[in-house]
Amino acid sequence: MVEIDKYTDVNDLPLIFWQESYDVFKKLPELTESLNLDSIAPLIGWLEGKDYKELADLYFDGKTEIVVKKLEKVTHAFSWGFNSLIRHITFYLNSQKTPKIFNNLTSFVTHGVSTTAAVYAMSLGVYDRQVAISLSKAYQTIHPETEYSTFKEWLFNLDFGQWVEILQAHTGSSRKIEECFDNIQHKQQTLQSNQKVFDCTFINVENSVNIDGSIQLNELLIVEFNDHLWITTYDYQKYWQLSGVNIDKLKQFNRQMQDMIIQQIDFQQSTAKISIH
Repeated sequence: MVEIDKYTDVNDLPLIFWQESYDVFKKLPELTESLNLDSIAPLIGWLEGKDYKELADLYFDGKTEIVVKKLEKVTHAFSWGFNSLIRHITFYLNSQKTPKIFNNLTSFVTHGVSTTAAVYAMSLGVYDRQVAISLSKAYQTIHPETEYSTFKEWLFNLDFGQWVEILQAHTGSSRKIEECFDNIQHKQQTLQSNQKVFDCTFINVENSVNIDGSIQLNELLIVEFNDHLWITTYDYQKYWQLSGVNIDKLKQFNRQMQDMIIQQIDFQQSTAKISIH
């Protein structure tokens, strides 16, 4: 489980996973008609980022319209199948965390990209697959792990000159690059304007932590454990359980797609302001 949880690229999954998933899904009455490929090679090519024309030339005698129709059906069928699969995996794992690679399977297939970072890029407004893939590769050269909050901050902080440098191979796509860059800027502005702030209290568990006033905001983060939200230091040596009327609202947010930031904290009053981004 530990090894699988480190996967961030569908290429980390063996080919037999995709073949057996295809075979299983094809046996389902709801999906049989949608899965009519001669092999899964076109699906793998789609996940690797190949465009419709390239897939048509490789597998469908250059007939792009056939690729579009068949892939549309296949991606819909796999999305439906993977949603069911993930629910079963989550059930059988019980309290254990579902590996991230499985949570993103539907997005990989729908968007036609192979990395978690590329999925994040497209969810933030990069509509072009090749641009998203190139951005994800640039990100992964400097970040060994792919966390949504870290990727989002990195992407939001890129200026247009950096985009051009990263995407210099896409010389014929200057308009797409500009549109994607503008989409990211708009997304950032929207997130900032829609920022939500919640007032909370917190409990000093077992009164085990003596506050000496030296703890700074940038030394704290919010984690979820045993169905509770906690404020903790990065070394997890000091921690406080969040409480109050807004806790249920905070728990409803998707921690993979949204960040919880501690805006203010008062240790004397045991209060904190938590913002969602």
